[in-house]
Amino acid sequence: MSNAIYRVLVIDDNIENRKQLENHLKTKGHLVQVAGDGQEGLDMLCAQSFDLILTGINLPKLNGFELLEQMNAHPDLKNLPVIIISAVSDMQAVTRLLQLGADDYIHEPYSPEMLDIRMHILMEKVLLQKSQELHMKRSERMAELMEKVILPVGIALSTEPNFDHLTERILMEAKQICNADAGTLYIRTHDDNLRFAIAITESLGVHVGGTSGRPISFSPLPMYNRATGEPNHHNVATYVALTGKSINIPDVYVAEGFDFASTKIFDKQNSYRTVSSLTVPLKDNKAEVIGVLQLINARGEDGTIAAFDDYNRLVVESLSSQAAIVMNNHLLVQQQQKMAKIENDIEIARRIQNNFLPNQLPVVPGWEIGGRFQPAREVAGDFYDLFMMMNERRLGILIADVCDKGVGAALFMSLTRSLIRAFAMMNHNVNWAENLFDDSGTTLGRNKSSRVAIRANALKTAVVDTNEYITTHHLDLNMFATMFFGMLDPATGTLLYINGGHCPPMIISPTGEIKARLEPTGPAVGMFPGAEFEIADAQLDYGDMLYAFTDGVTDARNPAGKLFHEAGLISLVHPPLDSAKGFLDRVDNALYNHIADAIQFDDITMVAARREPKA
Repeated sequence: MSNAIYRVLVIDDNIENRKQLENHLKTKGHLVQVAGDGQEGLDMLCAQSFDLILTGINLPKLNGFELLEQMNAHPDLKNLPVIIISAVSDMQAVTRLLQLGADDYIHEPYSPEMLDIRMHILMEKVLLQKSQELHMKRSERMAELMEKVILPVGIALSTEPNFDHLTERILMEAKQICNADAGTLYIRTHDDNLRFAIAITESLGVHVGGTSGRPISFSPLPMYNRATGEPNHHNVATYVALTGKSINIPDVYVAEGFDFASTKIFDKQNSYRTVSSLTVPLKDNKAEVIGVLQLINARGEDGTIAAFDDYNRLVVESLSSQAAIVMNNHLLVQQQQKMAKIENDIEIARRIQNNFLPNQLPVVPGWEIGGRFQPAREVAGDFYDLFMMMNERRLGILIADVCDKGVGAALFMSLTRSLIRAFAMMNHNVNWAENLFDDSGTTLGRNKSSRVAIRANALKTAVVDTNEYITTHHLDLNMFATMFFGMLDPATGTLLYINGGHCPPMIISPTGEIKARLEPTGPAVGMFPGAEFEIADAQLDYGDMLYAFTDGVTDARNPAGKLFHEAGLISLVHPPLDSAKGFLDRVDNALYNHIADAIQFDDITMVAARREPKA
C-alpha cells in the first residue's frame, strides 16, 4: 500500500472517537486536524487546504447531509474526497449521502486496517482522475501547436516521418553543430520521468535507442522524489527539465550542485572521461519542457576536448526549440492514433453493451411490459433486463445503476448483469421442484409456503451469489450497483423482490394512485461482503402497473441546473393511462422538455409492467 501522506480533516462530535481516529491517522504519518461539529468543519475547509475529509452524519450545528450540500455549493470544496463514518445503517440515508457527493461509507464499528484500505482506494482513484485531466490538458495544448508556423529548421526536421529517425536526427544535428563526441535525448513522460530515447558516444562506438535496434538499459530519471514529492535537482537532466534552464558545465568532475556519480561509474567501466556537458531543455511553444537534449565533450579543431561556448549554447537552444515543435507534432499524431483506436474500442463497447439489453421483450399473456434506456455517454452504468425464469413460469424484472460513470462503470455493469442473469438462469434449470406444484394448491405433500420458498430461493441466490463474487474478487474497485430484482407470477400478480439500495419502484393503480413504494431490502450489490438481502412481496391487481427507474430520471437537470426531482415524476401518474408504453412515453417527454438543450447528466433507465384489466 502507498505511503503517501494526506492532509486529513476529521469531523466528529464524539471526543473519544475523534481522538482515537486522530491518533491512528497520525501514526500513519498523515497531517490531521479535527473539528467537533459540522459548521466548524466547514469553516476549516474554507480556510485551509485538505486532501480528504472523514466525517459522521449526526453532527451538531450542521449534519452530514447539510455539510455535503454546503460543500457541493462551494466550487473549491465540491470535489474534495469524503468518507462517511457512522453507525447509521439506514441504507436510504447512505444512498442519499452518496448522491450528495460522499465517496465512500464505513459502518461503525470498523477496523483501522479497513479504514486504511478504503482511504488508499479512494485517494488512488482521485490521483488517477487528476492524471487523466492533466493528460487531456496536455493533449489540448499539443493540438494548438498544429496551428503554429514552423520555422525553417523545424520544416527541415518535419520531413522525417519516423519518430525514432527524428530523435536521432535531432541529436546528430546538435552533435555536428558543436562537434560533440556524445549525446543523449530524453523524452518527458506524463508521469514526470525523463525517458531515454537515444544515446550515442562515437569514440566508444555506442549507439542505443533511436533506429539502432538496441534497447536502452538505463532506467527513466524521476523528476520528483517518489517518497517526499521534492523536485530532483541533483541530476542535471531533471534539473533542466524542472527549471527550463540550460546548464553548461566545463568539467563535470568538479561541478558543484549536481550528482554525477552514475557518469563516473560509466567512465570507469568504459575507460572514458566525461568532461564538458551542455544540457538544454526541449520546450514547446508554451515554454513547457517536453524533453531534454544533453551533449557531452565538445571537441576543438585539434580534436581535444573543450568546453561548450555561448555560441554552441545559443545554436543548440534554437535547434531545440524547433525540434520540440516537430516532436510535439509527432507525439500528437501518435496520440490521435491512440485516441482513434480508443474511440473505435468505445464504439465496439457501446454495441456490445446494447446487446446486453433485451432486443426482444418476453411476451407474457395478460401483461404489457416495456423498457427505456438512454445513456448519458457512449457507454453507461445503467442496465435493465426482462426475462423468463423458473422454467418459463415467472418473469424476471431487473434494473440497476452502477455507482460511477464512463467506461469503468460500463465494465462493472457488464459484469454485474452477466452474473445476475447467469445465477438466475441456473435456477431456471435446477429448480425442478417448482414443476411439482400446480397453481391451485399442493402436490406430493408440499404446501404453498414451500412453493414460495423455492421461488424466493431462486431470486435470493442470484443476488447473494452476485454480491459474494464481486466482493470476493473486485472489492478493491470500490464500485457497487444499486439494484431492483423482482420475480413476477403472471398468473396471480404476486411479485417477490429484492431491492438493493435502489430507488423504490412504484405500483400505480388504474386510477393513478401510487399504491406502494418498494423500499430497499438490502444494501447495494458489491458494497459489503456477506451482506443480507431480504425478500419482500407485493401484489399487482388487474390494471396495476409496476414502474421502476434509476436516479437519472429524478436527477435530470435543466439548463439552469435544477433537478427534475421525484416530485416531478410523481406528478406524472395523473391523469391515469391505459398502457405501460403510454406512461413511459409520458415520462420520456417530460424529461426531454426538462433537460432541453442541457447536457444529460446521468443515464436514464426505466422499466414498466402493467397487468391488463380483467375482461
